[in-house]
Amino acid sequence: MVFPNGPFIRPHPIIWRIVFGLSVMYVLLLQFTLFQTYDNVKSALTWLDPEGLGMKKLKEKEYAVDCWNVSLERIWSYMDIFAVGHFLGWAMKALLIRHSIICWYISISWELTEVLFAHLLPNFQECWWDAIFLDVIICNGLGIWFGLLVCRLLEMRTFHWESIKNIRTTRGKFKRAVLQFTPESWIKVDCK
Repeated sequence: MVFPNGPFIRPHPIIWRIVFGLSVMYVLLLQFTLFQTYDNVKSALTWLDPEGLGMKKLKEKEYAVDCWNVSLERIWSYMDIFAVGHFLGWAMKALLIRHSIICWYISISWELTEVLFAHLLPNFQECWWDAIFLDVIICNGLGIWFGLLVCRLLEMRTFHWESIKNIRTTRGKFKRAVLQFTPESWIKVDCK
């Protein structure tokens, strides 16, 4: 597969081509998995991780228990693989978005989504202090800060996100909204 270079040039475009190639392979694996039965997928995952995924029912930690009992030991016990996932995920998102206010907006919006859909997914049920302090402020906030710090250290290009408020006319706002769904630039292809 041959694809053009992406918008990322640092540390080197070949690194971003490798990341893109791995992403394409991952999507192909997911598409292949969609056509398999549940038992086949479960047996393949059990082969990869016999101890964790070999169980009939996975153990889930309950996070929304005794929310009034807040102590330093209890807060520390909530620092698990999900805390690392929050930190690393937001560090990567900050590397891509490169704008702290947009990152904070998305972070808070996602935590509100977890609260609103906690009745559908039991894994979303967590104490109020877990959502506000551990997820948003500590894990996501440190991840956003670290991602933006890496952007500054690697001297990555900053994005100046254009607000629709900066466009004065209604016609200009409508034109910008329509152009949002088109490519940034058109490439003329001559197939001779």
